Amino acid sequence: MTFDCGGNGSGAAGLVGHVDAPVLFPGSSAQSKRFPWVRAVEMLGRVLRGFFLRSARQAPPEFLRIGRPQDYAEGVDTRWRDEYDLWIVRNASGIYALMSAPSGPWPVVRVGISLADDGEILVDRRKAYKYEAGEWENPDSYLAIVP
Repeated sequence: MTFDCGGNGSGAAGLVGHVDAPVLFPGSSAQSKRFPWVRAVEMLGRVLRGFFLRSARQAPPEFLRIGRPQDYAEGVDTRWRDEYDLWIVRNASGIYALMSAPSGPWPVVRVGISLADDGEILVDRRKAYKYEAGEWENPDSYLAIVP
């Protein structure tokens, strides 16, 4: 079978140097060949998608078991600060957990805290209580400790 692309009757040799369709590489589109900036935007999209998907996979858990009440002395405990942005505070009236808010006008909020059936403290990072909104008096925002 012979191909005549150039009309010169040379057969398959006529294919060299005469190509009507653009050559596409895997993962590219015809637009990216015509407009180089489209390829740059595609690459930037892949980088950003990888960054955000990786961040989502490494999100801290919503519920944390942080030990028993007797494990915490009076004052501020920072052992969970680096890993979960969480400070545990114990005072004469009880224990509460503070978390830095990633966005919004409140830099620090209390999070839900309770005592699990096995006696461990359970922190619920989904529940946020704001001081300015008067929510720090909510019984779910602190763990009352009776001496």
